[in-house]
Amino acid sequence: DDASYPIGDRRLPALQHNALNIVITGGSSGIGRALVQRFCEAGHNVLFTYYNNKAGAYELVTAYPDRAQTVHCDQGDVNSISNL
Repeated sequence: DDASYPIGDRRLPALQHNALNIVITGGSSGIGRALVQRFCEAGHNVLFTYYNNKAGAYELVTAYPDRAQTVHCDQGDVNSISNL
């Protein structure tokens, strides 16, 4: 089933396979945060980065302790990225 949703529909298509391991950059706020939430709620494992919003990152890791992990990363710093 190749479901597609109209623009503005906030659902992700149902995934028809086992849990994925997903990396999201900038996951502590905005669109990245919404993606972290959606993927965790769908049963996937998510590693996401944050730069300034440590409190937002902590909230997500607390809300999804078995699914979400976070790492501080400055995407403008090559050393920070390589540590990821």
